[in-house]
Amino acid sequence: MNPLISKAEVLALIQQSGFPLELRITKTLVRLGYEVSPSHLFYDRSRDKDTELDIVATRNKTFTTQSGKSIVGILRIGIECKSNTLPYVCLGLPHSTSVDPGIVDGDGLACHFLTSRDDGFRNRFAFPLFGSDGDVGFLPKQNHHHFAGDVRFHFLGGVDPKGKAEFKFHETDALGLAQSKLGAFVGNFHRYGEKPEFVLDRTSEQMGVMKGPVVVACFTLLVHSGIHYRFTLDNSELVDHNHTPIFLNRTYLDQSINYVVDLVQEDHLPAALRIVSESFDWIVGRLSPWLFASK
Repeated sequence: MNPLISKAEVLALIQQSGFPLELRITKTLVRLGYEVSPSHLFYDRSRDKDTELDIVATRNKTFTTQSGKSIVGILRIGIECKSNTLPYVCLGLPHSTSVDPGIVDGDGLACHFLTSRDDGFRNRFAFPLFGSDGDVGFLPKQNHHHFAGDVRFHFLGGVDPKGKAEFKFHETDALGLAQSKLGAFVGNFHRYGEKPEFVLDRTSEQMGVMKGPVVVACFTLLVHSGIHYRFTLDNSELVDHNHTPIFLNRTYLDQSINYVVDLVQEDHLPAALRIVSESFDWIVGRLSPWLFASK
């Protein structure tokens, strides 16, 4: 029996799809010690249906405080994978880092973490990370890679064919969908749509993790195979880059979600994961004094 399509043709179609990229990224994550869930389904409450992310990677780490107590850290990363033969471009604007004393820095809204209720404060609180800290002020957040620079990138677009030998730059449907799914992943992480008092007072058992204190942090990555540039009005040239945080927001169940997507070139993924892990370590370290505070 002659098949309608040959093995060689099937193989060519696979190579042209995005699946080889997902497989390569999954292989890298496993090699670096992450537990990987490919083609990860989660329930998107805002759309009232299941949504699929290309990959969700998880890594557990036990931290020991100076007093010898232990904190369990769970790093959770939602990942979308895109093959791009044409470049992506990130558009940036200057960002002021000044915040009035006594005011919680609004950047806290873009840093997503939960803690168990077994010890210390409720699940969500930004003061230890983004509140005043004596003479230090808001400088500690510079240890988190999302907030270290004086430029923020808020728009991610792509170059697409427009016609014969013509191109256009715009937000492509594929990029828009990827960013939206990653935002829904963040909304799902915070369990928006559940009773707020339940979300804020969950014990480690209710969170489905080992006994606390536990810190769970959520990051999102968009890993691509081609190149991407940065563009700002202060620089007339396009700057090649391999890792750019994109600051985004969306409405999820009538609540505004601020989140950051790390745009990462595939070859830079191991280095980017190391940077994300360092930011995660900083979060846990900054929270540790409060996690063991008396209730």
